[in-house]
Amino acid sequence: MGLGGTAKKLQRIANMAEEMYARVNDLREQLNGLGQTVEQTNASVEQLRREHAETRALVERLAEKEGIDVDDVLTNANVPKPPSEREPHSGHDPGERNPGERDHGRGRGGRGTAPGSSSVDRAPGNE
Repeated sequence: MGLGGTAKKLQRIANMAEEMYARVNDLREQLNGLGQTVEQTNASVEQLRREHAETRALVERLAEKEGIDVDDVLTNANVPKPPSEREPHSGHDPGERNPGERDHGRGRGGRGTAPGSSSVDRAPGNE
C-alpha cells in the first residue's frame, strides 16, 4: 500500500470525526433543549399545585359554610385512586407490565423497534 491508500484512510477517518463531532453537538443542543423543557414543566407543575391547593381550600371553606361534610363526599365519590394507592389486582392485563418487569421498549413502539433507527439520525425537533 502506498501513500495514496494511507491518505484515503486518513481522509475517511477525518470525515468520520467531523460527522461524530456534528452529532455530539446536535445531542448537546437537544439535551440543552430538554433541560429547558424540564425546567418549564417543573415551574408549570408547581404553579398547578399552588392553584389546586387554593381551589381546594376555597371549596372546603364553601362546603363548611354550607354544612357539607367534605370527607363524607370524598369517601362516597366514585373518584379513581392514584396508582400509588390502588390495590393490586389478581388478573393480568396484557398491556400492563408485571411488578418488577423492565420495559426495554421493544415491541410497543418504544426505542429499539425499528432496526437501524436512532435519535441521532433525526433532525432536532423531530423526535
